[in-house]
Amino acid sequence: MKKTRIFILTAILLISGTVAYCYYDLYAKEVNLITEQADYTVTSEQITKEFLKRPRFSNRKYVSKVVVVQGVVSEIHGPQIIVDQNIICMLKTPNPRIHRNQLIVVKGRVSGYDDFMKELKLENCFKI
Repeated sequence: MKKTRIFILTAILLISGTVAYCYYDLYAKEVNLITEQADYTVTSEQITKEFLKRPRFSNRKYVSKVVVVQGVVSEIHGPQIIVDQNIICMLKTPNPRIHRNQLIVVKGRVSGYDDFMKELKLENCFKI
């Protein structure tokens, strides 16, 4: 009976610890990207070539990092802008001063790369 209680208590602690870590990793690390220093400054062409050549390495290098990307706006869908056909930037709020075919520099956190669609996703972006 005592072993069962110790096992249950250990399982509860492990699950609680895992939930707390995941919450911190996903939400609590949210920082103000305006004041945070960019880890990388690249053009859309450079970062796209990196992901096409070595997607696994690039994921380890860029995911969850703050990047500054320069490129041309291809499409605008509310708070989402697409830079050079393959970088999707989610803005916190729509920016009416951003237009199609405009050269733009954005700062955001890389949330992932879609191998199938060949798209890089940035979150919490804003125009510099």
